[in-house]
Amino acid sequence: MKHVMEHRPDTLPLTVACRALGIHRSSVYARRKAPVAPSGNTSRKHCRQPRALSEAERQQALDMLHSARFCDQPPAQVRATLL
Repeated sequence: MKHVMEHRPDTLPLTVACRALGIHRSSVYARRKAPVAPSGNTSRKHCRQPRALSEAERQQALDMLHSARFCDQPPAQVRATLL
């Protein structure tokens, strides 16, 4: 599609070409502006979130949730009780 749209004759309006290909004109404009993705891992899953709990804090929260006092309550109710 990109190749066809770039090499279409100047006499062929973009709207007519898009209608013939069955695509929206806004898709053509969006793909023109799309940045080139860098090679490699672009996912953020490997990054640690800034507000994430440390391992010690996480373990402390889990210990509290598993304690005898809160073992039968959902986390939201435990939070409300502790607040």
